[in-house]
Amino acid sequence: MSGGTPPPSSGGASGFNSQVPKKPFYRRPLGIVLIVLGVIILLSFIGGISGGGDSSGGDTAADDSSETNDSKSAETKKSKQKPESTPQWKTVAKLRGNTNKAGTDFHLNGCDTRMTYNIQGDVASTVVGIYVMDSGTQLQEDGGFPVVSPTKTGPGKTTIRKDEGDYYIETVAANAEWRVRVQEKC
Repeated sequence: MSGGTPPPSSGGASGFNSQVPKKPFYRRPLGIVLIVLGVIILLSFIGGISGGGDSSGGDTAADDSSETNDSKSAETKKSKQKPESTPQWKTVAKLRGNTNKAGTDFHLNGCDTRMTYNIQGDVASTVVGIYVMDSGTQLQEDGGFPVVSPTKTGPGKTTIRKDEGDYYIETVAANAEWRVRVQEKC
């Protein structure tokens, strides 16, 4: 074995230094990964400081504000729609006079119903009875009970408990000016 090439060195103390030179740290795969991670962490930290102090990332503050703006615009839309969806008192019948009187027919839908009234006259001699009669009936022939018979002058209101159907207002009055409204809220 003389005259040949020397056997490859295994890095021992054979006298030959045939080791492959090491690459610098930044050229090794692990070094590249660590540098990239360091840059990402540094950028997210810098972005967090300039974005309002949140070190979890600069985009979080922008995301929160857009969510807040979205929820505010949704609330604004809801508040604009709310009056439409909130039931309002709607006048379905009204009658006024100063003596006995019957009104025209009106329809109730079976919703919340109330009667508002205002009686004016001499307190000592004022007599008023306000009836809500079924359509097709007559107070003089069929009789009935008043929804309200105020004993004092002035405004008032009361709840009416009637099923869905057609009705009319009839009043029996003496020595009084009166106004009556039937309102429904569905």
